[in-house]
Amino acid sequence: LQRYHLSPSMLCLEITENVLVDRSDERTWSSLRRLSELGCRLSIDDFGTGYCSLSYLHHLPFDQLKIDLLFVSGIDLNPRRRELFAGILSLGRNLGL
Repeated sequence: LQRYHLSPSMLCLEITENVLVDRSDERTWSSLRRLSELGCRLSIDDFGTGYCSLSYLHHLPFDQLKIDLLFVSGIDLNPRRRELFAGILSLGRNLGL
């Protein structure tokens, strides 16, 4: 950020849900918290595709939740998919994402 004179707020790191599952150690979490403290935004990408624990949403300062296409594609034809989408959307809104 310093090298290219970029404001931290211009950077949004998109971390896939699977990466969170694979790298769920304190070192990774600490690095993400530090980036957030600097002003970088954090986004969970492909939400709903992995075995994500909701504790990530509680312990890490995410700013955005990107719902996987699986839950959006064909939403008008599939009531169950529509309900899952609505639940994820509600969760994100309630957490301020």
